[in-house]
Amino acid sequence: MNHVAAGKVAYNADAWNTYEVRVEGDRFLVTLNGKRVLDTRDPKSKAGHIGLQYNKDKGIAFRSVKLLPLGLKPIFNGKDLTGWRKVDPPKPPAAPPEWSVKSGILHVEKGPGQLETEGTWADFVLQLDVRANSQDPNRHPNSGVFLRGEPNGYWTGYESQIRNEFTAGDRTKPVDFGTGGIYRYQPARKVMGTDNEFFTKTIVARGRNLAVWVNGVQVSDFEDPNPEGSNVRAKQAKLTPGAISLQAHDPTTNLDFRNLRIVALQ
Repeated sequence: MNHVAAGKVAYNADAWNTYEVRVEGDRFLVTLNGKRVLDTRDPKSKAGHIGLQYNKDKGIAFRSVKLLPLGLKPIFNGKDLTGWRKVDPPKPPAAPPEWSVKSGILHVEKGPGQLETEGTWADFVLQLDVRANSQDPNRHPNSGVFLRGEPNGYWTGYESQIRNEFTAGDRTKPVDFGTGGIYRYQPARKVMGTDNEFFTKTIVARGRNLAVWVNGVQVSDFEDPNPEGSNVRAKQAKLTPGAISLQAHDPTTNLDFRNLRIVALQ
């Protein structure tokens, strides 16, 4: 790594090798085929891009490239709504949302409405499992995860869309921005979620950049070019801390959430 030599370990030429790099703060741990080859620290490299190197005339191939966020802590205890609060729309809905918890799952039906965290975050990695429950193959539940929202504000901040609908059987053609898209700003590159099945959504917010992965596939990468402010809908880049919110979109809402975890980025 950089100017630190790795220990020698046998590897398989012309065969697949497993390579794992674990980075926590300024510490780097590298394992090749299950054997530790490097354990060092480098305070100059606490943040940056991940790159795959190619040397001319030296063939190499990569597969199963995965990134696992570290340090995630639960923001949902799986038992009740401790740490969360309901936020009602300005006009009382005919069918208020019903939020409930059972067997580690946060369930919501009906709406519109919102459930937001009592805590606030600016830069973070958020990971959660979502299931959009549909009884009709032609109807796809619509919801979203709001980021950096104004506490007690209704549907504020950035929205990471939840909607597993696409056109003409083509998952690269999302409807209404698609699951993982940044609503109003950037559609998902591909709809990776499927109704009636749990999918994992990973959201990274760092400064002006918002990136979303669904089931390990990156579907959006948005850099907000707008002037800094507090109103995302007014085309302002909100960079200050805010609440995380789950959306109950309309009377047909029927969704499940579980394993909601977050870690703040320094």
